[in-house]
Amino acid sequence: MARERNEQLATLLQEAGWSRAQAACAFNHIAQENNLHDYAHIGRSHVSMWVSGTKPSGAAPVILSQALSRRLRRVITPEELGFTTHAPAEEALEWHTDPLTTLTDLGRTDVDADRRSLLSGVVYSVAALALPGQGWWESMAEQQSVPAKPQRIGRGDVAAVQELTAAFSRIDQQRGGGHGRKALVQYLQSDVAAFLQGTFPNEQVRCDMFSAAAELAYLSGWMGFDNGEHPLAQRYFILAVKLAARAGNPPLTGHILRAMAHQAIDLGFFAQGLALSTASMQGQRYASATPRERALLGVVHARALAANGDKQSASKALLKAEDPRDRLHVAGLRRPSGSHPPVQAERTDPGRGLPPHARGDARIPGRHADHERRRGRGVRHLEHRS
Repeated sequence: MARERNEQLATLLQEAGWSRAQAACAFNHIAQENNLHDYAHIGRSHVSMWVSGTKPSGAAPVILSQALSRRLRRVITPEELGFTTHAPAEEALEWHTDPLTTLTDLGRTDVDADRRSLLSGVVYSVAALALPGQGWWESMAEQQSVPAKPQRIGRGDVAAVQELTAAFSRIDQQRGGGHGRKALVQYLQSDVAAFLQGTFPNEQVRCDMFSAAAELAYLSGWMGFDNGEHPLAQRYFILAVKLAARAGNPPLTGHILRAMAHQAIDLGFFAQGLALSTASMQGQRYASATPRERALLGVVHARALAANGDKQSASKALLKAEDPRDRLHVAGLRRPSGSHPPVQAERTDPGRGLPPHARGDARIPGRHADHERRRGRGVRHLEHRS
């Protein structure tokens, strides 16, 4: 039986202006970037076969969709390429996917040994770094989940999530390397997901629970980031932003966007890192943050400006960040959602890429060697003074 030509793929390749060889080169670059070395040696004949109707196997549809997403500057899904696939990890990148759906599907895939193979071919998506418009943020803050379970959720449940988040954070501080992340995700996709679908006595408790869930999702993302699992970390960061937006918590949203900017710059996506850091400082994300958080937002923004070659603006941004930095170690500063300091803030290194004399106390000792090696690469790429 003759194969049917894949007109969807052919049309997108034509829109991209790519020959088959150029498409193969872009595909191999994405595969190498994400350490998917088994996929990093395709040639133009493979692309020709896919256009002719052959179905690529494994992670190939996802890799090709990311290559075209970067080229066309919009999100291209495997389905748009004519490939049928159900990939919870790819749906997690969609800003319009409901956060409770993402939490359940992504979490289940992450912790289930039989399903985790679906995550083996995920890649870091540059297209997904483009934040949605203002209407999305407003609608997320206005949406209220319809209770799916009769379970009544109170302040004690919120406190329990916050306490366990602090416990997981302490483990990560002491052990690093993603230690305990699977247990965290298991708790997130089971207990916390059930809490989010319960009945709340008032709006404040609902917002506090969504904020607590956002911090836990953020911590899972940071643990993945710290362990070099960037594609997985990105998906949890996006989930965390969605949950913080549903909570109507701008300072926490800014905190998570700062981490996403940090990651993008580390991976060499400087323009996207600058856009994220700029967004992290907009409106109440910055105005309602603690002095400590505003300082860290400012330092990451300065680093992003430096990475993009704007040395003068980087220096100004750093000077602006230095004033509140005098109060970084004041005890008792509240976190964005209103209790203890933001999880993992002390393990980030927002001063990477800035001159040694300007980093101040931004560099926190005690991180493991892999994190330090990543730091060294960041400094070589981003140093804005000789």
